[in-house]
Amino acid sequence: MRMVASMNSNVSRTCLRVRLQPIYKVVRRPRVGLALLLSFALTTVLVPRAAGQDSASVDTYRFIVHWTGVPIECDSGSHTFPLRYLQERDHWYGAQLRATGQRSLCAESEHSEVVFRLTWIPTFDPTVMVRLDKRGANYTLHAATLSGAGGYEPGELRRDTTLALSEHDWPAWLSLVGSARFWEATTSQTDSAIGPDGKPVVLVGRDGARWLLEARRGTQYHAVDRWSPHAKEFMPFRRACEWLLHRSGLVDSALVAEY
Repeated sequence: MRMVASMNSNVSRTCLRVRLQPIYKVVRRPRVGLALLLSFALTTVLVPRAAGQDSASVDTYRFIVHWTGVPIECDSGSHTFPLRYLQERDHWYGAQLRATGQRSLCAESEHSEVVFRLTWIPTFDPTVMVRLDKRGANYTLHAATLSGAGGYEPGELRRDTTLALSEHDWPAWLSLVGSARFWEATTSQTDSAIGPDGKPVVLVGRDGARWLLEARRGTQYHAVDRWSPHAKEFMPFRRACEWLLHRSGLVDSALVAEY
């Protein structure tokens, strides 16, 4: 099972298979100098190891979402991802993505004017990649799924599909992206969470799924990475990604809902 970075390096992963609505265990840690809420103590929130521990549903938390994301210019490097944040996760995200036959979006600027790509990486089920390409007046959806598991070895390409989208699909997709404010969202999940007691927390995800949405328009690149986005503040982003997964036909909606 894959480790997820935590503020406490001594915290170990659980082997319990947890899929349902994310549950969090609160571990209190003092912190000084929080930018927005200086008078509060900081809390680290983790998935509990087992049932019966002191926990709270994600629905009891509020989020202060920061819209400070800025697209970058594509580079000419050989990395799968042009962003350092994603390069640091290349051994995980990149390995899963390359197993589907994909490469850097920045290396494909001559093929598509605009491209969006979702890499859905559930811990216990196969990774699914879905991409939308705009080439002139043509819109294409290409998707692939693997034989392994997102939190373990990717396995091999199990199934892929390519579909032509209608002239109505592209505006529908852009509407979802606009509602999610994709181009303004931060790549990493730096959003501030406020716990039921009114104090800020840091949510550290374990198990669940990574939802990585990338895009390139011309030579501009942006990406948004979220862990199991169930909170209402992240619903527009989740709905956009779910639209891609549903249109791919490669993963059951009931399974997506579990992550």
